[in-house]
Amino acid sequence: GHLGSIFTTDSYGFLGEGAATGTYRPMLFAAYTVEYALFGLKPWGWHLVNVMIHAANSVVVFFTLALLLEGGVTVRAGIRAPLRERFPVFAGALIFAVHPANSEAVAWVGCVPELMYTLLCLVSFYLYVADERNGKEGLASVARRALSVFFFFAAAFFKETAAVLPPLLFLYDCLMRRDERIVSYAKVKRYLPYFLAGLAYLAMRFYAVGGVSPGYKTHAYLTGLQKLLNAFPLFLKYLLTLVLPLSYHPVQPLDPVYSVAQTGAAVPLILTVFLFAAVFMFRKKLHPLVFLALALIVLPLLPGLYAFSVSITPFSDRYLYLPTVGYALVLSLGLQTLRHRPERSGIYAAATAVVFGAALAYAVVSTGRGAVWKDDFSLWGASYAGPGGNYIAAYSLGDAYLKKGMTDEAALKLNEALSLNSERKHPDKVFLYLTRKGLAEVYSRKGLSAPLAAEYAEILRLKPTDTFVSYNLAVMYQNDGRLKEAVELYKNALVRASKPGQRRDILNNLGSCYAALGDIDSAVASYTEALRYSPGDAVILKNLDAVRGQGR
Repeated sequence: GHLGSIFTTDSYGFLGEGAATGTYRPMLFAAYTVEYALFGLKPWGWHLVNVMIHAANSVVVFFTLALLLEGGVTVRAGIRAPLRERFPVFAGALIFAVHPANSEAVAWVGCVPELMYTLLCLVSFYLYVADERNGKEGLASVARRALSVFFFFAAAFFKETAAVLPPLLFLYDCLMRRDERIVSYAKVKRYLPYFLAGLAYLAMRFYAVGGVSPGYKTHAYLTGLQKLLNAFPLFLKYLLTLVLPLSYHPVQPLDPVYSVAQTGAAVPLILTVFLFAAVFMFRKKLHPLVFLALALIVLPLLPGLYAFSVSITPFSDRYLYLPTVGYALVLSLGLQTLRHRPERSGIYAAATAVVFGAALAYAVVSTGRGAVWKDDFSLWGASYAGPGGNYIAAYSLGDAYLKKGMTDEAALKLNEALSLNSERKHPDKVFLYLTRKGLAEVYSRKGLSAPLAAEYAEILRLKPTDTFVSYNLAVMYQNDGRLKEAVELYKNALVRASKPGQRRDILNNLGSCYAALGDIDSAVASYTEALRYSPGDAVILKNLDAVRGQGR
């Protein structure tokens, strides 16, 4: 029933005012409706979908690598050919299939956008290259091109990172068609459908979101130059995770750098410059596909390097899902080169053994990483075990304990989260608010009124618009005889209360406060207003009669 509004509002916007996030991924929610129709809320079904999409991606990676490395391969030829002839391609696809960096995208059911945009982009790329390799005009060629554009268009509705596909196609043409001019009529003709599809997507996105990018920003205290500086440590971390995926601590807040003089900024900056300088210096000796592989790694990561502007946890393994294809291409290309040089047969054999060993090690590590996503305690426990200062993991563990009714353990973790967050140079106000809400729940369950009132006061300092807390603190103040303070809090709650029952309760209590303060006219007005939301309410009528009698 929500399919129409899913495509015309931003993510979660179809749920109503206040639910929107400023992103636009309608195909994700369309996919969720299908999954829910098939499996309800049974986890196995949702996980099965992710595994199947990843399996499909692994197969598509195999045929894409074969197309790039062998000049063309059909499905039948790829299956029937001896493994030794296809081993470099098989090795790359195998590494992609079991790479630990990809386990997050498969294990977390919320990663359907990552899986599907990758699948659709890879299929689109394959069709484009296959048509270019075929070199024949005709109905089949038109169909391949049309399907390639369609899959690109669909990919964008799963995740906006699909925008990297046209640059990849352009780079492929530049690398493989060196006799063709950079700008030509033929290229314009080839790319125009992708350009038009991109414009159509942007128009729909603009209509739904009211802009191109999310309206909210995180880490607003960073200047533009500091944001650029923080991109280098993130980029280096992604490269290291791609090659050596060792430890896994999935959810980590940004520990920002503020100056190039800091080691955490200078070293990644120098290493990144050195890496790109080395590629430039040896550009004539490198195979053209190396540059395509580097583009497959770098281009999809660019939005991730910007992630700290819209996310408090900018680094995530799932952003490496498509870049892993570039890593697989480099590996396959290296093996293919060695295989075609008989004088290096010994090196090829050793490299083959290394790849098998790496695949086995990757599979073992991936299995362990998948277990991290089993439940709240395993996820946040693994996150908490990472670098110190993770106030998000500490809060989330406290929240998990609270949901289990373990109030003492919850209080310990929530207080730790509060301390870690407060000690930051720029405390995270959102999590300060959430943590104090959690502590308030702990004190409420324990019946500790004094610390509960103090916590409510801190919550309202962080978020004065919290109707629930305003009301509850007002009740506590009213019971303690702090009537004037209670009146102000009730007024604050009344401004934002939307439900009739809420407004009735607030106005009834407000009337009682006015009556106790001797302000009879205001008490009568409050009780009368309360009756509008609950006509004939016996309690309110009794209070109203009592205060009128008090006035006489």
